Parts: sequence; C-alpha cells; structure tokens
Amino acid sequence: MRRPQPKTKTPGCMCQFLMAAIAAVALGYFMGTFLFQHKHPIPNEPNITVQQPIPEKSETTSNVSPNVSPKQETEDQGLAPAGSAHFPELHLFQVQVGSFSQKPNAERLRDKLLAQGWPVELVPAGNLTQVRAGFFFGRPAAESCKSIVSTDGVQAIVTEKVVTGRLVNYAAQDKDFYQLAPELAANLIEALTAAEEGRVKEAAAEVEELAQKAKDISILNEKKETVAMLQKISSILTNAGEAAASHNACAVSQGISVFVDWYQKL
Repeated sequence: MRRPQPKTKTPGCMCQFLMAAIAAVALGYFMGTFLFQHKHPIPNEPNITVQQPIPEKSETTSNVSPNVSPKQETEDQGLAPAGSAHFPELHLFQVQVGSFSQKPNAERLRDKLLAQGWPVELVPAGNLTQVRAGFFFGRPAAESCKSIVSTDGVQAIVTEKVVTGRLVNYAAQDKDFYQLAPELAANLIEALTAAEEGRVKEAAAEVEELAQKAKDISILNEKKETVAMLQKISSILTNAGEAAASHNACAVSQGISVFVDWYQKL
C-alpha cells in the first residue's frame, strides 16, 4: 500500500492570509483615528460652544435723579402733604315742601320757589322726588319758615341735611389757606347763625372782616373762590339788613346755601 502524501501549503493561501491581516490592521487604525478625533477635537479646528442666553432684567423708568430720593424730590416739587386740615360734619335743616312721583311736577315747584328767592334742592327718594327749600343751622329757624315756604296748602315738614366731615391733606404751597380755612368756616357758621337769629347787620360786618382777612393769604384758585364766596355772603346779608324783616329768613338762607356749596368743595 502507498501512504498518502502530505498536502503542501500553496504560496497563494499564505498571501491571502497576509493581505487579510494587513487590511484588518489598517481598518482598525483608521477607525481608531476617526473615533479619537470626534471625541477630542484637533487643535486647529475651532472649538464652538453654545452660549446660554442671559435673562433680561426688567427695566423701570424713573425720573428721580441718582442723588435725590423720591420723597425728597416730591417734597421739593410741593407734592408731599405738608399737613392736614379737619373740616367737621355739618348738620343743617331744610323745609320739605312736596314729594312727587312725577319729576316735572317737582321741577315746577322748584322753579316757583327759586323765583321767590329760596335755595332749593331736588332729592331722589325711591320712586319719589322731594322738593326741599332753604338752609338753616337751627331747627327752630326752619320750623318758623314752614308756613312761609309752604305753597298750595301742602303740609311742609322739616328734614335734616348732613354734610360729611373730612380730613384734607394739603401741600406746602397751600399751607396758608388750609390753616385758615377751618377757622374761617367756624367763624362763618357763627356769623350766619347770628344772622339767622336776627342779628343780620352784625353778621354782615363780621363776614366783610373775614373777606378782608382772606385777601391777605397767599393762595391761588382757593383764594379767589373763597374771597368771592365771602363777598357774596356779605352782599346778601347787607341787603337783608336793609330790607323788611319778613325777607330776612330767605336772604340768610341764601347766604347759608353759598357757604354750604363752598364747604362741600373744600
């Protein structure tokens, strides 16, 4: 028997093996280089970073200079309260001469009383409109005028009117006026009460004195309105003092009405 001859390796297989090994090494090298470059950028390549947006601060405008506090600037401009003046609650009386479901009827009566010289107010009361005439500081004075004001046999009644008191803050430039105003109001009430009680000429002289005093204070619009109010009341009382006593109540009521209108606007 013949033994089988051992197989000899051909040179071609060896070459293929070497070529495959070289290709594997080359592929591994290129893959490693590629991965390394993406993980760590090369020095020549610019390093791009994303900048986080900075939150914007809310802007507030202010007219206050850096060296002046808001309080100081307000005071320099005369806007800060320099003080306060107290005006107490007023209690007055009126004569209610009618109450109407139809407002035109109330307006006709109002016009009739105005023609007689009485100050008149129309006051809503539910579905009715009340007609109130005159202003009086004392109930007795209002009671005594019920028969004078009453018309067409309507039974008049006396009602109370309350003017709300308040505390008024004033600026530095108005200090002179608001320091005088409460005293002025108190003196006016005293003078008009005296006129209501029959001392009309005495009251007229006192109001004229107050008007002269008001001219000396350093105020603007308030001064003009106050002096005009005082002069009007003085004129009303002077004319009442020269007229018949029966007309005094109506004239004094007019003067009180002028005062109340001024007092409510303070």
